[in-house]
This record gives sequence, structure tokens and C-alpha cells, in this order.
Amino acid sequence: MMETNKREGGLLMFEQIEQVVEEIVKAVGPEKVILISRKLSLSGEELGSFKLCVVLEDGDKEEAERKIYTTVDSDIPFDVVIYHQAAFENYPQLRGPLTRI
Repeated sequence: MMETNKREGGLLMFEQIEQVVEEIVKAVGPEKVILISRKLSLSGEELGSFKLCVVLEDGDKEEAERKIYTTVDSDIPFDVVIYHQAAFENYPQLRGPLTRI
């Protein structure tokens, strides 16, 4: 049983992140959501926290951030960085394994 949990741990981590991404998409309708980083527990088997880049076409970034933090429910701590599409184009190095377009 323990071996199964270890093998599925990576998949479970991304499922937890994906759930948050789906809620963000529903809440603010971004152009993209990119996984910037994730931190694991000391054992390396559990997701400790993660950070997402949320790219909006336009609109009030502060309002979008407020809406995300008040409507998205997650047992795992997460942080968001919000950019407008025009500003995001200045950061081509921001690419991640969980990009939604």
C-alpha cells in the first residue's frame, strides 16, 4: 500500500494543483495559468505549497487577486503572481509544466 502512494504521489500533487487552476479559470478567466514553483515536504512525498503565474488580458489585477484568494479553496497553501498579457510578453522565461492557454 505504501509503495502505491509513493508512485502516485507525483500525480496527486499535479491533480491538487490542477484543481486550483480550474477554480482560478472559473473565477477570473485568465489567458494563461503557469506553474512557477512547487515546494515539497521534508520527506519529498507531499506537496507543501506552490506558486502560479496568472496572465490576464486586461482588467484590475488587485480585484482578480482578491477574487482568487476569496473563492479558490485549497488545502495546500498557494500564491499567485498576476500579469497583464502585454507585460507578460516581456518575460519569455516564464514557462511551466502546467500552462493553460
